[in-house]
Amino acid sequence: RLILIDSCLFYQKTTLQNRTATSLFPNTMVFFGKLSVMKLQPLRVVVSLDVRHRASQNAIAGILRFAAAHPEWDLQMRGNHPSNDGFAVEADWMPDGLIIDDGWRTREGERLIASPALKGIIFASTVPPRVCSPAHDVLVTDDRSLAAAAAQLFIGHGMKNFAFVGSGQEERWSDARECFFREILAEEKLPLHVYPHPRRGKTRWKSEFNALAAWIAALPKPCGIWAAHDQRAKHILDVCRLTKIKVPEQVQVLGVDDETYICDQTFPPLSSIAPDFERGGYAAAEALHSMMNGFAAKTGRLSIPLKTVTQRLSTTDISGAGMRVAHACEIIRRNACRKISVRMIVREVGGSERLLEKNFKSVLGHSIIREIQNRKLNMVRQMLSKTASPLGAIAADCGFNSENYLKNLFKRRFGMTMSEFRRKVR
Repeated sequence: RLILIDSCLFYQKTTLQNRTATSLFPNTMVFFGKLSVMKLQPLRVVVSLDVRHRASQNAIAGILRFAAAHPEWDLQMRGNHPSNDGFAVEADWMPDGLIIDDGWRTREGERLIASPALKGIIFASTVPPRVCSPAHDVLVTDDRSLAAAAAQLFIGHGMKNFAFVGSGQEERWSDARECFFREILAEEKLPLHVYPHPRRGKTRWKSEFNALAAWIAALPKPCGIWAAHDQRAKHILDVCRLTKIKVPEQVQVLGVDDETYICDQTFPPLSSIAPDFERGGYAAAEALHSMMNGFAAKTGRLSIPLKTVTQRLSTTDISGAGMRVAHACEIIRRNACRKISVRMIVREVGGSERLLEKNFKSVLGHSIIREIQNRKLNMVRQMLSKTASPLGAIAADCGFNSENYLKNLFKRRFGMTMSEFRRKVR
């Protein structure tokens, strides 16, 4: 800000209050005596970000907002926008500061970061260079906060099953989101299913579609699926639409970045988490300004915080079917091997038996009784594979009144007898 002391007009940075004007403000000419106009030495800044993405557009808005309040900034926009083409960074106009994304790997980017004139760099890059002589920070999203927001949304909707679909491009930020999502769910003793991506560059959309469709179909339902970004979430919604998997009744889908041109046009419209990229851009400009004035980076890492979670129909279970089925399935999971009845489950969940049966058909594709049987049979298979208990004891332990009934049911369901299954798995 500008303040007047002893008829002297000069530029003061709040964090530098206890130093003298001459040492603090090398870019400022201070005139004592009569009030005079301040002359600022320009700070040359190049911003080179991929403006095709909303994240970069918002970050640039934050950078420009900072620059507007700092007239000494002489800022040049680079990147892949048509209006930025055709202007070379000349040898007699080398920047003092640089904010750059993965474009540092280009010929011009490498030339810029190697410039001896540079006093500071902010890398908005997934993989910054290992060696960089000027002071520098790395601008990254707060992936733990994003993962926590995703988990909180799904858990708040009654989900007990969770899945993650990464970017498919072996990106570190995608891996970080998966890792934090897994950690947060593990704290609640909740499982996570992760889509096994094919090797990068080794697949086409047809085979990817088939693999993704089979994986989603096999997920336990209802399930909350978090995608690493909105485009990946669109892939999931496209697969679900074409394979008749119901969203949000069977799966709820959540993306990242809140790219409205995607989110508002998917079927159903996509819920998404929005990082505060504009705030991150402003923080990057602020840090770069400090570097250019001789103060090195303190943390080496600038975090883009969470801004908001926008819920649309992909996570909005208007009928409540998914939440009711999730509640009922949890009751069945805890009590399947006891004497549990449909009436008992309906009494716990609330509403009518007819409505709950309808919900089960919609979400899981089968009846409540079938779900109880599935849980019991899963326990039977575990006991057959891990214990030497007689078949009669297994039937009793798993809640079946008749050993013969269990034997017949098991053979109908799995195509082999219980004894054959035990020999096969042991």
